[in-house]
Amino acid sequence: MFFSITLLSVDSVAVDEPIDEYKQALEASLISPDKSIESIKLSIKGTSNSAALSFYHTLLGQLYYFKGHIDKTTLHYKLAKDASKNSNSWAHAYLLMHLSLQQLEQGKMEQAKADVRRALDGFVKWRDIEMQIKAKTYLGAYLLWTEDAAASFDVLSQAYKLSQNEGVSEQYQTYINNVMGAYYSVLGNYEQAITLKYKALQNAQKHNHWVDVMYSYYGLCPVYVRAGRLKEAQACYQQARPVASEFNIDRAKFWVPFGLARIAYKQQYEKTISYMEQAKQYEWTTAHNPVRMTVLRLEQAQAYLALNQAELALNTVLQASDLLKQFESRYYNRYERQLLFTKAKSLDALEHDQHAIEILFKYIDLEKKARENEKLKLEKETRVKFETDLKETKIKLADKQIRLQQASLKALMDENKLRTLYILLTISILVGVSVFAYKQKQLSNAMLNLANTDPLTQSFNRRYMVKQLEALIRYNQRHHLALSVILLDIDKFKNVNDTYGHDVGDEVLIEVANRITQQYQRANEFIARIGGEEFVVVLPGTDMEQAVESAQKLCSVIRDKPISGNHLTVTVSCGVAQMTDADDSVDSILKQADTKLYEAKNTGRNKVMY
Repeated sequence: MFFSITLLSVDSVAVDEPIDEYKQALEASLISPDKSIESIKLSIKGTSNSAALSFYHTLLGQLYYFKGHIDKTTLHYKLAKDASKNSNSWAHAYLLMHLSLQQLEQGKMEQAKADVRRALDGFVKWRDIEMQIKAKTYLGAYLLWTEDAAASFDVLSQAYKLSQNEGVSEQYQTYINNVMGAYYSVLGNYEQAITLKYKALQNAQKHNHWVDVMYSYYGLCPVYVRAGRLKEAQACYQQARPVASEFNIDRAKFWVPFGLARIAYKQQYEKTISYMEQAKQYEWTTAHNPVRMTVLRLEQAQAYLALNQAELALNTVLQASDLLKQFESRYYNRYERQLLFTKAKSLDALEHDQHAIEILFKYIDLEKKARENEKLKLEKETRVKFETDLKETKIKLADKQIRLQQASLKALMDENKLRTLYILLTISILVGVSVFAYKQKQLSNAMLNLANTDPLTQSFNRRYMVKQLEALIRYNQRHHLALSVILLDIDKFKNVNDTYGHDVGDEVLIEVANRITQQYQRANEFIARIGGEEFVVVLPGTDMEQAVESAQKLCSVIRDKPISGNHLTVTVSCGVAQMTDADDSVDSILKQADTKLYEAKNTGRNKVMY
């Protein structure tokens, strides 16, 4: 009986760095940010090591960002970049992770996601599980900002799984709970969002991690407002104030009045406007984020409308529109929807009927696009580790969607000017809900497919491969039949991502997967993507010699034809291992294959070793 494997992998470069020292500095910064700022300055003066300089400037910029000193943050991130001489260093990955947050604040979402993915690649090379968790929570949050809740859930699930590893600090569960809470908030499940964010706050307080305590307040208090739990929201902001005062956090001078304004909006419109004006005084120096500034103005405009000050409302909406243009607006469907609807209400109040109707039609188009994504979000909801009742959640979300649409159009319906459009939109929503109900019948099969399939390439995933391979090994041993497996990995794939971007990298992965699939069409043959740029082909009825020949042919198929549309040529390195009767597990086979893989890598790549 024979069993063969082929394996490929990317290169990694080890760099000596005092990571334990870095982690100690990180821990200290969470507990005593002000003392850490002074000690970090001394560390910077006392070292000439480029990686250490990069790390300490990054950490200093991170603490100034926490305190709301945007200019100092920008300065130290620049100094960190200037000091970073080795892109393979741990410190460089740490820098990229925090630069991504600055890119977010500046509205450069694609760059933010690209930077955090590069940081994640670096932490994977360093086998730093804790930093992989943190980078994944950053990426999960950015995906939520761009309304890609399904992808966000996948990334956060990976982070949660990593957090279960022995030796991972409890603080990293704080980050997961905070972002998973944001995920639930996006889906409208505020109770679950509050539960998770409150857990994050308690965990941070337990360890006296005051930086994380404040960030947990930043996440928890607004969810209380969205949930309509205004007394708890008020108490949340009041509890955050002493922490902000103790550590002299200027950012809170923007955040607290902004939050209190949102509470007041539910009760006293004049007070809302007063709080908003207080927040505006600090927005450019402590919270330079165009989306937050946009939301502030839209809510202020709604307060003006409630006070029958339509002209001021419209002017405020136009300011919000200018701010939102600073972001990659195609990713901000929900903010555009809010802006268009508020603008339509303002124009209607000023009796600019035709213009109001034109704006409302644009709003309706965006609503339809948003609803197209709702089914995927809800399917992903069923897989969340924190248990919820599927049927009840879906019914509540569908019902909430209808009620929100009815409430949001009510102001425009007062004089029956837009009754026809209201009816049209309501019918559209009801039709969408009916289609959604029908799709529920297909949910079981869809979820099974999601559990076994890689979402990018539509190949099977590692989970499915391991399960099936274990069964095939047992069958092979029992019946003494040949069975081969090819594992392959794209050479220097990181260079593709770094040079052309992750969108092109994804296209390469999809095309490689398609070429592999086309090569293996016999019954019972299947391929799987097991992570990154690694693929597996399972070949029942194929012995060692045939597997080697097949791997060589596959290398040629991938190498000899450029990737369509980008004219890129990629290669793979292969290592072939043979299973004997003594081998009885997937792990033992992969270990043999890994040895042959590195032989292929170390002798020039683009070849098969066995």
